[in-house]
Amino acid sequence: MMLLGGRAFNVQDNDHATAVAIVNERLAQRLWPGQNAIGKRIAMPPWTGSPRPPMEIVGIAKDTKYRSLLSDPPLLLYTPVSQEYAGRTTLIVAAKNPTRLLRSIRAEIAALDNNLPVFGVETMSEHIASSLWEQRMAAGLISMFGLLALILAATGIYGVIAYPVAQRTREMGIRMALGAERADILWLVLGQGLGIATLGIAVGFALALGATPVMASLLYGVSAADPLTFFAISVLLTVVALAASWIPARRALSIDPSIALRHD
Repeated sequence: MMLLGGRAFNVQDNDHATAVAIVNERLAQRLWPGQNAIGKRIAMPPWTGSPRPPMEIVGIAKDTKYRSLLSDPPLLLYTPVSQEYAGRTTLIVAAKNPTRLLRSIRAEIAALDNNLPVFGVETMSEHIASSLWEQRMAAGLISMFGLLALILAATGIYGVIAYPVAQRTREMGIRMALGAERADILWLVLGQGLGIATLGIAVGFALALGATPVMASLLYGVSAADPLTFFAISVLLTVVALAASWIPARRALSIDPSIALRHD
């Protein structure tokens, strides 16, 4: 919790002192728009039948994610443990090597009270991973199908380029017999592959932009229309198209003009 104003809780905020609380930015703006929330009082409904005294706002905390990294920061109100005791408490420890420190933390808790159970221990990376498991699973499936589509695209481009090259064997021989350079034949074949890839990329862009509302719910930290991602995919597909066109191009370069001229 990062404070933007006011103070943090201290040892004086016990069950004999005035009830205090810290609110986040969103809650402060919702309840007291355009005002300073410090010093204001807020009443909360009782957890049990007994009424709860109004709490004085002593601090404003920065908005933060709560249960999900994909949802907007909720309206949050923090209370000191000594005034609002909960049987289940979450302890957050900053450490460079949390795995090595875990044994020491357990030992310290056991020294305070050996009957206190310690459970649900995980690093921040594990916690974030568990909150994003659905998105990561979806991303994994999409990546797998994307790889399959890429292989099918490369195979299709190879077939589309190889067949016309085989049909144009006589033309290739005539071109070389008339003095065409090997580079000219190479770019003739590769250019056909690039033309097909360019058309496919353009159609893919249009479909991808149309699917951005669906993809937005599966992404975190990146826009569904991220220009860098679109550029990287374009480069990847262009490389795949060139690679798929290379074998037919090499085959065209190996044609003997005299044989090609007799080709039916």
